[in-house]
Amino acid sequence: MPIHRQTFHPVPEKAKLDAKIAEMLAVGPRLEIEIGVPEILHQFFASRGEPVPAPIVGQGLLDTGASHTSIDVAVAAQLRLPVVDQQQNLTAGGEFTVNRYPIRLAFLSPVLPSFPLFVAATCEIANQGLIALIGRNFPVGRVLVYDGYLCQFTIAT
Repeated sequence: MPIHRQTFHPVPEKAKLDAKIAEMLAVGPRLEIEIGVPEILHQFFASRGEPVPAPIVGQGLLDTGASHTSIDVAVAAQLRLPVVDQQQNLTAGGEFTVNRYPIRLAFLSPVLPSFPLFVAATCEIANQGLIALIGRNFPVGRVLVYDGYLCQFTIAT
């Protein structure tokens, strides 16, 4: 079973456990990801003689409080993604409707799978240094362990 294990940024040996915990709380379980247009959109752009938008690389936050994966609205705009449908989101701030877009989602870990065609909603998260919130629809069929004591998380596929 392939395993991806990631420890939060290294803390010097002499630092207290409190420093590692504070960093884990501040940063959260983040993964380097790449979001691009799916192959069918790639073909569409090429057939019209339009340039294919370059994939966007950045950080995605594993968000076990989110039922579905979402990308930042600026990512959807930069990739020129078409809206495929809408969904209702319920957050602490209330309920609202968001657009959903087709994406290609790749994790920059060789162990984690890529998704050539995945549908993601939008949210505004760039101000947190993120391009995506990776919701509970990602770990389906995988094991996700969030280890607060060791300040690391593990994903087994």
